Amino acid sequence: MRKTLRIRALSMLPLVATVLFVIVMGCAPTFAQSLTTGAISGVVTDQSGGVIPGATVTAANIERHGAPRTAVTSSLGTYEITLLDPGNYQVIAEAKGFKKEEQGPITVTVSQTSLLNFTLEVGSATQVVEVTANAQLIQTENPNTTRR
Repeated sequence: MRKTLRIRALSMLPLVATVLFVIVMGCAPTFAQSLTTGAISGVVTDQSGGVIPGATVTAANIERHGAPRTAVTSSLGTYEITLLDPGNYQVIAEAKGFKKEEQGPITVTVSQTSLLNFTLEVGSATQVVEVTANAQLIQTENPNTTRR
């Protein structure tokens, strides 16, 4: 009985190895992309400091004029737009019942996350608040520091 189980286990080894190989190789492109792209993340709040869940944040590459990337804020008001090609981005945050806010140019660099927070003012969606500032980079090498 033990010999039969051992033979069955050994016969399954090539199948298990093949499945593991396919899983690892399938993850390789995703890992490689993070080595050539950057991200923008932050929090969207109102003027009183309350978070705004469900706000839309859109980043558009200024130089390449490609398709903009969009994220929706979580219940904590946080967002993250990942896999952005390096370059300068114009970023817009908007939510129902608030004025739209634009910030940029925001520089995205390889393997870095630019921190970009928004504070939306109460008002109609047709009003736009434009802020020009440099985003802070999050240091990915040292988790204990967030500013350079």
